[in-house]
Amino acid sequence: MQLPMLGLETNSIAAARESSPAKVPARPELLAPAGDWECAKAAVENGADAIYFGLERFNARMRAHNFTEADLPRLMEFLHRRGVKGYVTFNTLVFANEMSEAERYLRTIISAGVDAAIVQDAPQPRAGLRSRKCRARVSPAAAPST
Repeated sequence: MQLPMLGLETNSIAAARESSPAKVPARPELLAPAGDWECAKAAVENGADAIYFGLERFNARMRAHNFTEADLPRLMEFLHRRGVKGYVTFNTLVFANEMSEAERYLRTIISAGVDAAIVQDAPQPRAGLRSRKCRARVSPAAAPST
């Protein structure tokens, strides 16, 4: 079949598409959970690109074994020296009476060099705490419902 304006056959167009270099999709990030030093080290040794972990507060798994605020600078140094990112879970609802503590906590997280925060409550990143050093990733559970 001939395309009148271009004078090309449809088979030629299909062949041209097949021969052109296709965009290679980006490699997915291997993200591993880590609740303690042993898990963090195992994740890094086994090729994780990033780990996620909770701290003592504002974490949906507060009863689980977690890193502490005091661990954070050393943990981030350990990860970054090995080219691994660290994401902290900040995935609980924050109530009005907790806002000042949440803000202090987020500032501590940012200053420790955390690469991103995984949040549940979408307004948290808008609380004046945006930083070029730390991104917020909103979980699907926090997406506005329609």
